[in-house]
Amino acid sequence: MRSIEAPRLQLPKVDTRVSRDYELRNNIPLTNYVQSIFDGPNGPRGFISEDRLITSARTLDVNAALQRLPSGMTAEDFTGVLFLSMLTECATDTYGKAFDESADENNQPWLKVFNNHIWKPDEYTHYIPSKVALMQMGFSEAELDRQIKETREIEYHHVDGYTPVGLTDFGMIQEYLTDEWYGCIENVLAETNPEVAKGIRMVKRREALHAIWYRDMTKFQLEENPSLLPQIVEVTRTFEMPSHEVVPVYQAKGNDWMEQMGFDMSGKGKRNLVKFIAYTLGSTRNLGKFAMEYADQEGMKIGPIDLGTIYAALSKYERFGGPAYGIVAEVLLKKVGIEDPRTNYVDMVRGLIVSLIANKVKIEI
Repeated sequence: MRSIEAPRLQLPKVDTRVSRDYELRNNIPLTNYVQSIFDGPNGPRGFISEDRLITSARTLDVNAALQRLPSGMTAEDFTGVLFLSMLTECATDTYGKAFDESADENNQPWLKVFNNHIWKPDEYTHYIPSKVALMQMGFSEAELDRQIKETREIEYHHVDGYTPVGLTDFGMIQEYLTDEWYGCIENVLAETNPEVAKGIRMVKRREALHAIWYRDMTKFQLEENPSLLPQIVEVTRTFEMPSHEVVPVYQAKGNDWMEQMGFDMSGKGKRNLVKFIAYTLGSTRNLGKFAMEYADQEGMKIGPIDLGTIYAALSKYERFGGPAYGIVAEVLLKKVGIEDPRTNYVDMVRGLIVSLIANKVKIEI
């Protein structure tokens, strides 16, 4: 029996009074997609129970874990990792408020239903492994509950103007990085505390699923309204984890801890994020436009030429059938190490040209 029943989604009447340049005249694909998540095998029936996570985390062998920490990581660092996880995850309702408000402002009920009947209930248990592990390390439950309560009372401010497409893009990046974060913790504990690592892996898999859901919802919106691309670029360009505002003391060390635990953001991490974005955009043309829009918003230059001028030139070139944005996409993929194997002479020559351009361009993304 389901503990939460989502209502059957009702399509809103088309309302042209959209806010902040957001328009989605046909949201039937999104409505159906959210309903399929709720009804599908990976939807709410995949929620993790508190008991499973508590039982797993209570097996933590503290001494064994601390004796086999990665090189450069101290016991204090590991404790900070757990506090960052617990306090970031416990504030689910705080983050969810922005999604509800945007859904109402832009007349997109699918986002509100997803937020309240799928994402939030799924997230509510994710702080538990870190809390129980900290209790195993000697922290009192009363003190941890006090910190959780204070964190939940913080008024979190999403960047003003986040429309539904901005929020789903934000959610995609946030959940991708959270998935990687838990993967790092799982690897640290896998040898010394396999049962605890198993509980962390349960949470990691749900975060990975969330990233895919947000990715797909972003893709549906862009397919319906390609003019939303600059909003996706802006959110991607200015993205910061919510923990920067909610738990800044711990988040200030978060990137260092991830590196200590083996996360390679400049290599594998960057490639995976670009793959996520490329799938969301749906074509190399859109990926090229994304890269140029990103560069334009950042005010980048190639030599003396600002990229806004190049962007305009590429747009004009494409109107006459040229493959301009496709080449830009190939440059971006090459710069992050995603190779495109060539099968004939013409493509090999094209690949050489892309390589020459890639060697000249400093990628800032």
